[in-house]
Amino acid sequence: MSKKSKTGRKADRRPSLTIRHLPVVTSPAEVWLRGPLGAVGSLLTACPHRGITLSDAALNHAGAAVTDRLLPAVRSGNAEALTLALEIEHLNAIDVRSYSGMGPVYNVNALHLSAHFGHAHLLPILLDAGYDVNTRDSDGATPLHWGVRTNQLGVVLTLLAAGADLEATDHDGYTPLGYAAADDRLALVHALLAAGANPDVVDRSRGHTPLSIAEAMKHHEVAAVLRHITTIDAPANGANAPVCVPIDSGYTALHNAVAMGDADEMHSFMEQGADMLALTKRGMGLLEVALVHGQTPTAWMLIRSSYVQTLINQGKTQAKAVACLPPLDARMGEVLAHIRGRMVASGFLPPEMATCH
Repeated sequence: MSKKSKTGRKADRRPSLTIRHLPVVTSPAEVWLRGPLGAVGSLLTACPHRGITLSDAALNHAGAAVTDRLLPAVRSGNAEALTLALEIEHLNAIDVRSYSGMGPVYNVNALHLSAHFGHAHLLPILLDAGYDVNTRDSDGATPLHWGVRTNQLGVVLTLLAAGADLEATDHDGYTPLGYAAADDRLALVHALLAAGANPDVVDRSRGHTPLSIAEAMKHHEVAAVLRHITTIDAPANGANAPVCVPIDSGYTALHNAVAMGDADEMHSFMEQGADMLALTKRGMGLLEVALVHGQTPTAWMLIRSSYVQTLINQGKTQAKAVACLPPLDARMGEVLAHIRGRMVASGFLPPEMATCH
């Protein structure tokens, strides 16, 4: 959803839930396991929430219910199956993650996914079951954000009628109206404005208003609507700022697990044949993904495995790129110094590159 890198959580010991994987689009395992994933929701995975104190048996039962019953009901729009699945205990103990070619989003629930898939008829069932209309995922996005991003007018109208927060901003500072303007969704812009959306909200990350977003992206019809009601100019820093921060794509399932810092899931994907040397569109390997997403423990795990030596042995150019990444903090600096030392010792890098920072 968001157009920024996620700062994931540190690797930690989790209860022994058997992790199950549910590709949203039915395909042979090697398609989603070895190749790049697609849009948000291409692969859904489930694991226990942190801090859960239920027994292993209860967690496994809840995890199986989420992956085998709840998620298929949401994906297919089956209201009867969803109602039956919601009767199962401890569903809230399970964290659903959406893996995609742009990286992971976690803290996803059935309300987000129903909005994403356009199943407006499921929303009242979930709201009646106690789901919060303004629940947020790891990027700060609400179900209304999800519905807007996938151009689901029926979903948007249903959520607005249920009291969805029009002013909710995700971690990039975008409101649903901001995304409707960015994605050239004229009907959604009208619906959100009719419900009372504020056109004068300035996003925190780049200083744009919905109007300046529409103008920058040459969405003329949307801009014409917003021009008549917007009462402020975009701040100076937003006038010429890019609307969206460029993001990487081409993440595989294994890249997603590394970005999450989930050791159990990483090993699961590797055992199933995931390609450890696959690169993202920008040429990032597993170690770079770990470092970019702030997963220093995962980076150390990769270093202690055969991963770095495999790069060196195969003469991968990405090994040099990894060695000269700018450190984001002291711990990352230690990781990179260790990598450079190993590469210099093996003759893969010249001695002068031991301190390339």
